[in-house]
This record gives sequence, structure tokens and C-alpha cells, in this order.
Amino acid sequence: MLYLNSPLAKLLFANRSIHYLGEISYSLHLAHPLFMPIKIRSQPLLDQAIGSASHYVVLIIAVGATILFSIMLYKLVEMPGRRFFSQFSTRKGVLYQVAH
Repeated sequence: MLYLNSPLAKLLFANRSIHYLGEISYSLHLAHPLFMPIKIRSQPLLDQAIGSASHYVVLIIAVGATILFSIMLYKLVEMPGRRFFSQFSTRKGVLYQVAH
């Protein structure tokens, strides 16, 4: 059972890597469809080259590339965008500041 102070919850959610994946989750969400065509197209080529292990090799490469691209997207687009738009936000909301 997964509850707040369970050993499994601590193992999963106290992990810095898992926490960072949570921080970049929006970038991961945006980036992962970009790498699916690469996986689909490279699978037959690797099947011929290395055989049945190709699925795992392609999966590891696709996941790694997606995470690396997501980190770049997070640092180069998402964080600067957050900083830029945070200057407009107030307790009354973004539209209040822009409209007045």
C-alpha cells in the first residue's frame, strides 16, 4: 500500500531524480511525441543489426533523448518564460496587471 509515510512512498518520492522528472514533466509531455517517429523508424533497422534486443536498445535511446531534450526545453524555454511572465503576476492575477 502506498501512503504518505510508507517506505515505498519515501523511496519513490524522496528520490532527487524522480523529483526532477516531476519538475520537467510539462517539458517531457511536450517532447515525447517528437521521439516516437524516430523509435518507430529505427526499430526495423536495429532488428536487422542486433536482433531481438533492438527493442530495448531503441527504447533506452528514445527515453534518454526525450529526457535530454526535455531538460533543454525546460531550461531554455520554460524557466525563462516563467520568469518573464512572473513579472506581470500579482495576487489579482495576470490579466489585472496587463489590463491596468
